[in-house]
Parts: sequence; C-alpha cells; structure tokens
Amino acid sequence: MIDWLGTLHPILLHYPYGLLAALVVVEWVAWRRAEGVPRPLRIALYALLALSGIAAGGTGWLLGHAGVETATIERHERWGIGLAVGLLVLLWHAWKRPQAGRARVALLALICLVSVGAGHIGGTLTHGRGFVGAGAPAWFASPAQVLDRVLLPEPEAADADLPGGEIYAIFERNCVECHGPDKQKGKLRLDTRDGLESVVDRSLPLDSELLYRIALPATHEDVMPPEDPLAAEDIAVLLGWVLAGAPMEEVAADQAAASETRESEAELLARLEDETGARILAATGYDPVYAAERLDAFVAGAGGTPLTVDFSLGAGVVDAAMLGALLPLRERVAELSLAGRSLALGDAPLPGFPYLARLHVERTGASVGELRMLLGATPALAYLNLHGTGADDALLADLQERDALRRLVLHDTEVSADALAAFRAARPEIDVTGDLTLPVPADRDRRVLIADAGKGVVVLLREKAIGDYEVVWEQPYAQVHALLRTRLGIVLLESPQVAMRLDPATGEALEEVEPPSGGEHARGNLDLRPSDVPGMTLGTLTVVEELPGGTYLVAQSGAGPAEPQLFEVDRDKEVLWTFRDHQRFSDRIVAAAVWEGPAGGE
Repeated sequence: MIDWLGTLHPILLHYPYGLLAALVVVEWVAWRRAEGVPRPLRIALYALLALSGIAAGGTGWLLGHAGVETATIERHERWGIGLAVGLLVLLWHAWKRPQAGRARVALLALICLVSVGAGHIGGTLTHGRGFVGAGAPAWFASPAQVLDRVLLPEPEAADADLPGGEIYAIFERNCVECHGPDKQKGKLRLDTRDGLESVVDRSLPLDSELLYRIALPATHEDVMPPEDPLAAEDIAVLLGWVLAGAPMEEVAADQAAASETRESEAELLARLEDETGARILAATGYDPVYAAERLDAFVAGAGGTPLTVDFSLGAGVVDAAMLGALLPLRERVAELSLAGRSLALGDAPLPGFPYLARLHVERTGASVGELRMLLGATPALAYLNLHGTGADDALLADLQERDALRRLVLHDTEVSADALAAFRAARPEIDVTGDLTLPVPADRDRRVLIADAGKGVVVLLREKAIGDYEVVWEQPYAQVHALLRTRLGIVLLESPQVAMRLDPATGEALEEVEPPSGGEHARGNLDLRPSDVPGMTLGTLTVVEELPGGTYLVAQSGAGPAEPQLFEVDRDKEVLWTFRDHQRFSDRIVAAAVWEGPAGGE
C-alpha cells in the first residue's frame, strides 16, 4: 500500500504548480482592484495549494525511498520538502494577514523559485542531465548549464551511493544465460558494455527499453526475464542505476571479472578431465521422478550449472586421488558415474558432494566398505545404481534412512529377498528396479551373438543371470553380412558368397566354408509395424531372422536409448524377450543370432 502511494507522485506533483500559478494571478488581481478578491476564495486557494504540496511531497518521499537513493534523488527530496513547508507558511501568513503586503510578495517569489528548483531536479531524474538546454536557442543554453551546476550534484556524487557491485550481479543471475556468450536471443548480449548501452537511454531514462521490459506485469508476453521476472528489490536497484545516468565503469569491471571467471572455469574443467580421465559436462536428462525437486534444491543450494562427471568411458582403476581432484567442483557435481570401473578408494577421505543427485556404481564390484565411503560423501542422492556390487542387507537397511532417495537399482547384489521385501514395505515410494540376481534355469543356457558395425566387432555373450550377460569372446570384424549357427558351428557371412567358420571358444576365423543353403539361412518374412508392439518405439529393423522354434529375432537401430536393440517375438507378434546394452554396443547392430546351449555346432 505504501509503495503504491509513492507511484501517485507523478500525478500529484502537477497540482501545486497549477494552483501556485492561479494564486499568483489572484493576488495580482487583488492588488490591482480596489474591491479585491473575496477572502474565503483566497484562503481556499492557499489551503488547496498547501494540501497539494504536502501530498506531492509526501508521495515523492515514498517513491524516492522505494528504490536506491542517489544524491540527485536526495536533493530532489529536500527541495520538495522545502516547497511543502513554504506552502504551509504561506497558508499561515494568508490566514493571519488577509491583505497582501511586501512580505507576502517576497514569500510568493521565494516559493516560486523553490518550485523551479524542485521541478528542474525532478525533470533531470526523468529526462536526464541537461534536458533544459537540449535543443534550446543559443542564448538560453548557457543559463541552462548554470542551472544544472547550481541545482544538481556533481555526477560523481550522484553515482557514489549506487550499489555498483549489485548491478552486474543482477544481469549475471537473470539475463546472461539467454543474452551472453553462449546464447544471444534477439541478437542481444548483456554481458558486454555495448549490449548494456543499447538498452538504456540517458536522455530519457524512464523510456529505457531495460526499464520497460523488467517493469511489465509478470504475465505479459514481453516481460523480461520471461519465466522468472525480477524481484521488486532488483527492479528498484536497476531503476536507481538508470536514473543516475547508468554509470558503466564499475559495471564494466564486473563484466570483465565475470568473463575471466568463465574462461578460468573452462580451463579448470579441461585440467580436471586431463588429471582424472573423466568426462565433465553439463548435467542433463534427469528422470522426471525426481528431476524437478532435486534440481530446484541444487540451484537453491549451490547455484551455477550442475555438472555430470563420467568415469565410465575410461579404463583402469578409479582411486581416491581422482575423486579428490574434483574438490573444486564438489558443490556443482549433480551426477557421478563410476560404472564399469574398478575402484581402489583405500582409507583416504573423499570430498563431500552435497548436491549430488545421481550415483552410478554399477558393474564396479565395489565392496560394502567402498560403497559406504561413497554414500557418506553423497548425502542428497535421489538415484543410486548398485547393480553388480557387493551391496548387502545391512547396507540396504541404511538406505532406508535416505529421505531424498527415489530410485534404486539392486540387480546382481548380495541383498536377500527378505531384506528387499522389508525395504519395499518401509519405503514404498522408492522405485526399486532390477530386483535380485535370478539364476538362469538349469535347462536354459542362452547365448547372444552380435555384429556391431559401429564398433567393428563381433561379440558372443552368455547369460549368467536373467538379464545379466558376460562376454565369452570379442573379435574385430569389419565386414559382416549375417551371423548364423549351423551344423558347422558359428558361421559369419562377409557377403552372400563368402562365409567363414568361427572358433566357438575364441571367435577367431578358422576356415572359409560354403555359404549356407536357403534351408539353413532362412530370412524371416515378418511384417512388423509400430502398432504391433505397444509400449515399444521401433526404429529401423536391421535383422529379422526366423528361429528354429518358429519365433523371430529382430534387431533395430535408431529407436533411442530406452528401447531394446534386440527382441524376440512369436507369430502373433507378442514380445517374448528383449536385450539392451547401449553402453557396450552402438546403434548399428547389423547381424545377430540367439540360441540356447553351448556355442559349438550340433
């Protein structure tokens, strides 16, 4: 309410000037005419003038204190208060002394001069320094400059009270992401002096594009920033800055410092990548189960761009020194992947990662002790992948106390069925996937043979647990037309005319053989459409092979990381089995075979 009253000042300030002019005319008429002007009319005019002066001065004071107080604003306030006091004195004088005398004339003259000074300073706030002389005749330009020198503080004094360190910080927090070095929406950069100069108008400060955009209602389509408009305090700071002439020296220094900080950060990330062998990049792709709440908490706590640190693409052992090297980024790491790497953490303490939301330790074989070290350093986990680690019942019981945890992968661990059931009962909101290690039935020993053109290899896998495969052998083969299991064993067709028999134990080429006949190499005749497999997104089908039992093996590419690379369907197109390992295999599987039993021939 009080702030709103301040916004009435631009309306109310005109009334004292109009009434003062009217009162001067009335007093002149009273002096010229013998019968004078009725005293009640004159007193009413004096009272209205005093009340309008108090209203204009009071609302001006409220408006001035709603934002940043500059020396010019303070001087305008003093002159305005002086004018209001003078009008009260004038009213008292008119009440006590009905007849106008020399004292009244002197008082009116003084109030007129004060009104000129207050008005000139107020005009400077809205139109900029020198507005009176701009475009004026030559004979008036010099007096106008004298008026500026007499009434206005020096420019340095006007800028002295501005919170210069805050100005660019506001732009950095709210604007540079879309108008900075990486992105320039509307071809505008607000991380440079030229960019800021383009959105302020020193001759007409209140007409500045900057003030217009940030002051629009939050629902307006042109408000800036569009998704999270500025707080009233930030708008007040920028308003004071623009009204003071938008001084750029300190802001430009802050811009240069921010630019150096960004460059040094890029150098830091490059150095850490070299030291650790990890890939460090902006964190993306958060699961909607926990994305919003975790990233909101991250931004509120740490600020900056959340980072993913990925060790999974490297080889060898990850030790405590590698994780310790991440200390400069500890408050910005939102995701850490150690997947597939061996760990040697020792007893050295790890740096804490207070805002880390995702931790991948799958296929590391990490011991319970190593897992406890990692969990002790990551108190805010929302996602935890323990697949293929030594996690046990005691560790799972400890995870019940993790309030932020929303997703847990437990496949192929030491957790018992009873402990898992107890955990699910205690924390039903946590999505536990992978369940426990399920042994392959005794009558089933599934092998999967895959030719990956993207990596130029042929790989034989054995299913050691349901959904969990180990590599039997892997060999480089650049040219693969088809893979078959025939009476001769595993046969690789480099072309329809050239076939090689492979060693079932090593995958090495043993000898060239006759290409299989049509009976041994039956291409599947299956018309498969996206609507036939609900719940699955189909890409380009690269393999459709009819299996001996009358089912079909299908390989696909381009379906996306959430979809299987291989799957088996029956004649009714019901999915019987799927295979997905986007980390080991590329998106260019050109041949595949699946069977149960040893790798040799029949």
